[in-house]
Amino acid sequence: MSEEMIPVFDRDNRYVCDVEIVTNLDNYDTGYTYIPGAHGGIARIQDGRYVFMLVSQWQGDYSWGDIVTPAEALWLVFDSGNEHLLRSEFPDLEYQVRNTLLVPRPGQRLPRYLIH
Repeated sequence: MSEEMIPVFDRDNRYVCDVEIVTNLDNYDTGYTYIPGAHGGIARIQDGRYVFMLVSQWQGDYSWGDIVTPAEALWLVFDSGNEHLLRSEFPDLEYQVRNTLLVPRPGQRLPRYLIH
């Protein structure tokens, strides 16, 4: 059985590869989708780069993936509230977080995940 695939593009809008759809940035406990009308996902491709996927819920609409930096991937995970992905799917990003000095902006709280 083949899974649904979407195209991935780099910063110069060049085709990179096709990836299987992942919607791990959604929060199924709360019904939260990454943005209204679309599911979000983050994955790694074989060459080690990260892909952010935006998967439309609307028939006939286009879904795609973009190459993102590790820092952008990390931000996407935190922004979605799914910090558990760091431990379960992206331990290299978790290592990066644990070994980086994070200084919150005024009024910003660090995720509980980062407080030891």
